[in-house]
Amino acid sequence: MKPVPREVSVALLMALVLMILPSAFQWVAFEKARERAISLPCNLSPAPYRMEVESFLPPEELLDKAIGHRYDDGELEIVVPGKLGEPNPEYEYLLWYLSRELNDSVNYLRSSLANGSDEEVEMAFQVVERSYLMFRLEGELCRANATAVAFRSGPPLKWLLSIKSAVKSLGSDESFVAMFFGTLVAFLIVGVFWLWFFLVAKLPLNGSSRVIAALLLMVILFGSAIPALKLVYPNGESDHPTPTRPGCDVVHLEDCHSVLFHAALDYMGDEGGTAACKTLAYLKKHLRKDEMERLAEVLEPDCT
Repeated sequence: MKPVPREVSVALLMALVLMILPSAFQWVAFEKARERAISLPCNLSPAPYRMEVESFLPPEELLDKAIGHRYDDGELEIVVPGKLGEPNPEYEYLLWYLSRELNDSVNYLRSSLANGSDEEVEMAFQVVERSYLMFRLEGELCRANATAVAFRSGPPLKWLLSIKSAVKSLGSDESFVAMFFGTLVAFLIVGVFWLWFFLVAKLPLNGSSRVIAALLLMVILFGSAIPALKLVYPNGESDHPTPTRPGCDVVHLEDCHSVLFHAALDYMGDEGGTAACKTLAYLKKHLRKDEMERLAEVLEPDCT
C-alpha cells in the first residue's frame, strides 16, 4: 500500500484546520448571542411577520433592536419591532378563516330571517355579532408591528451541525442503536483479549505467579471495560440531566382564535349595546331592506 503523498496530507490537514477553527469561532459567537437573546424578557406578542437569517456571525444589528425572545416549536426566536421579512402564513390563514366564519354566520342569519322564529333569529344574530367582533378584534389582539427572527449559523458550522443532526437522527433509530452497540461490544471484547494476550506475553514472571498475574490482569481489563459500556449503553441513565428551558412558547393560531373568541364574548356582554349596533351597521351592507326590518323588529335595538 503506497503512503499518502506529503502534499496531500498537508492539504487535508489544512482543510481540517480551516474548517474546525472558524467553526469553533462561530460556535462561541452564536452561544454568546443565544445567551444574550435569552436574557431578554419573554415576549409572546403575536408577530405577523417572520424572518430567517443565516450568517457567518450572529446579526448584531437585529440583536440590538430585539425587545424579547420566545420559542417556536423549540427554536429560539427574537422579537424585533417593525415589519421585516415575509408575512407569517399562519396569520394570513387566521384572517381568511375569520372572514369565512363571518360570511357563514351572515348566511345562517338570512336563513333564519326567512324561515325561523324570533328566538332563532336572535340566536343567529348573536352568532353574527360574535363572528364580526372576532374579525374586527383580530388586528388589535392577534397582530402587532413586530417580526419574529430566527438566526442560524452559516458554513462551516452549519455543515458540522448538519452532520451532528444526521448522527442524532440515526441514534433515534432503535435497530441502528442496537446494531451499533452490539458491534461496539464485540470489538471491545476482542480488543480487551488482544490487549490481555499482549500484556501477558510481556510479563517477566514464570510458573504460578505468572498465572495469578494473568488472572488479575484479566479482571482489571474487563472491569475497566464495564464503565465504558455504561457510557454508551443506549438505555443508560445520565448523571447530567438536560436542563429544561423556561416556558416561553409562541402563541399559535389555535391560541389566538381562543383569545378572540373570549374577547368577543366579553365585548358582547358590555352594557350599552354598542357591539350590537356596530354589527347592525355592518349588516346593512349585506342584508336586504326587508331582512333588516325583520331583524329590527326582533332585536328592538337602541342605536340612537
